[in-house]
Amino acid sequence: MAVASLFFDGNGAAPADLAARFLAREPALWKSLTVPGLTTLIRSCNLAVATVSGLSEEQAADLHEAMREAVASYLGYVEVDKKLPLHEQLLPEHDDYHVVGAELRLVYSAAKRALDEANGEDLEAPLNEWRQGGLFSSVEWEEDLEQSAVEQKEASMIIEAWLNAQSE
Repeated sequence: MAVASLFFDGNGAAPADLAARFLAREPALWKSLTVPGLTTLIRSCNLAVATVSGLSEEQAADLHEAMREAVASYLGYVEVDKKLPLHEQLLPEHDDYHVVGAELRLVYSAAKRALDEANGEDLEAPLNEWRQGGLFSSVEWEEDLEQSAVEQKEASMIIEAWLNAQSE
């Protein structure tokens, strides 16, 4: 899973300024966090982020309530707006989850899938964990075709360079 860790060591911008810039937008972002609440979190712990696409505001609020009840480490949600500089810089480039109606799709790329298979990962385990929670009518894998294409192009370039080096 792509997770962005947000570490703040007390140097640079004040936590309150970071929180305000992360949460500020007109019209207001959908969020469960406040500037004082996020400031406290920044000061007191390391934060990790997973992103979900396809949620309505109502679904985000419902998922927030379910996560608060089911996951002890869950702290809250904020609507992502990649036009905000801090969102673009700090949040993962690609979504980890995609919600379509009442379905949850766990997003993967071809390279990530191949690596997980090579490492003997149980590819059904994440699906089963979400299915057991009963929050969604179905839980399936969804390939990030754009990311897979980028990875395939990069792999082709590496192989071509290697082959060229072998023939010299």
